[in-house]
Amino acid sequence: MTEFTAALASAHGLTQRLPVLLSAFGEAVYAWNIVDDAIEWSSGAHAVLGVQSPELMATGAAYAQLVDPDAMVARHSAIFGAALADSGEGVRYEIVYPLRVSQGGISRRIWVEDIGRWFGGPGGKPIRAEGILRLVTERLEAEQRRAVLSRADPLTGTLDRTRILEVLDDILSEAKRIQGSCGLVFVSIEGLGAINDAYGIEVSDQLIEGVVKRVRSRMRSGDAIGRYSTTSFVVVLANCKAGDLEVAMRRYLDAVREAPVETTSGSISAQVVLGGATAPRYARTAGELMMRAREAMIEARGRRSGGCCVYVPNPEREERRRLDFTLTQDLITALNERRLSLAFQPVVRAVDQEAAWYEALARIETPNGAESIQRYIQPAERLGVISMLDLRVLELAFTVLDQRHDLRIAINVSAQTIEDPEWRTLLASLSVLIPGAAERLMIEITETAAIDDLLQSATFVREMQQSGIRMAIDDFGAGQTSFRVMRQLGVDLVKIDGGFVRDLLSSTDDRAFIKAIIGLAGDVGFETVAECVDDADIARELIALGIDYLQGNYFGEALMGLPVKEAPRLQARSA
Repeated sequence: MTEFTAALASAHGLTQRLPVLLSAFGEAVYAWNIVDDAIEWSSGAHAVLGVQSPELMATGAAYAQLVDPDAMVARHSAIFGAALADSGEGVRYEIVYPLRVSQGGISRRIWVEDIGRWFGGPGGKPIRAEGILRLVTERLEAEQRRAVLSRADPLTGTLDRTRILEVLDDILSEAKRIQGSCGLVFVSIEGLGAINDAYGIEVSDQLIEGVVKRVRSRMRSGDAIGRYSTTSFVVVLANCKAGDLEVAMRRYLDAVREAPVETTSGSISAQVVLGGATAPRYARTAGELMMRAREAMIEARGRRSGGCCVYVPNPEREERRRLDFTLTQDLITALNERRLSLAFQPVVRAVDQEAAWYEALARIETPNGAESIQRYIQPAERLGVISMLDLRVLELAFTVLDQRHDLRIAINVSAQTIEDPEWRTLLASLSVLIPGAAERLMIEITETAAIDDLLQSATFVREMQQSGIRMAIDDFGAGQTSFRVMRQLGVDLVKIDGGFVRDLLSSTDDRAFIKAIIGLAGDVGFETVAECVDDADIARELIALGIDYLQGNYFGEALMGLPVKEAPRLQARSA
């Protein structure tokens, strides 16, 4: 022990009690004769450090064997490596490093803080050192926990998206190094929009917390869970083969389904779908693994029974994925190069056949002319980038509305955009920047997108209408939505799917369907639009049935550039 420590102990009559006090604080003092390498320790120091016997730390060489070989800093270099000389008071050193100790045959890692001074001989080289060791394992672990929490989802305590991707990268790299396998599971909580509307966001949060706790309860030690989006989480599984992955997913699913989640509004049954994939067999990168697991989740969602699905290769799906990727990259390139424009097709009033508004249809400008965006939409939706397109269309639409204060236009948005806060933020900003433009805008959402999450769609419709925007359901009839659902959505217009319109004159079923829609529209409180009206006879029949608006090539094709300043009465088409 140091002369100072001994003097202090003697002065207070604590010489006998000092080892006990040091042990109580997880500390031990030492005096190291560097010349002969002998170390004198305070009584019980080996027990403080968890070393089996004093002989294992009786010399500098023996103690060095306890230092974890994976330590980032060499203890000897940190203590004696500084280019300093002893001027008589010694040279201070301070270092934190790990030790490997064995207890009951089990090796464990502990961290110590080593603070002391070395003293030089006549030539200035170290000949002795005195210091104190302090166990700091708990402190470092607490700091690590705080660091993790600073990068964690505040609601569930799971890792945030950035951190979970880093963990996935690390585990995948290790799997490749040892020629092993790892897994990834997407966990999507379904129907949160309905829960939120029915009970409020606080109850939705409680449901999310409950689901995460149950999944965590069935996870293995060493696996990690992180929040990927508002309604989905990912679990990263180290050392996991395909068979193990399916077993794990079933455990998670059973944990969630075993009983309703208790909330402040009562018991609520959580609905989840899971998709999983393994790597490196089916994915060489973290991004590919994410894509594979997400594809499996989407497939599970499409099954009637829901549940879970493990990714397996499918030649047709792989070919479609490659095509999707190519088309999506082409779309992103066009967006980045500002080669997206709008074409406008008139929607006319049935009563006088004059343009009431124009539907804005996205086009990609190519060396061969303007190309329809249609073939890019589904790939962009499947790869999750459709919101990029919708953001650009919104910008272009407001630019047109700013240029032409007499114009009313309609734009389409995807199901993903309905939930996209970035799109809402842009809409709010543009509405402030260009006063009055929102009141001349109409938004169309497809019927299938609307019924995918009915309450979420109804909330979106109300928000848009409160901003003065009219709302329309596009392609109505394709999903056979009931009028009860339409009342719940509360849209302003319904656009009848063109498939019913084209065969109106030859199909009694299609005619009856359209007649029923028009007849019920007045009772429910919305107007009707017929799409794909391409000849006079169909137009005449629709007007006779009481349609409110007509749209199709008979009244004007979708043309690039702004519509004429004052849309003339379309050429005589008395029906």
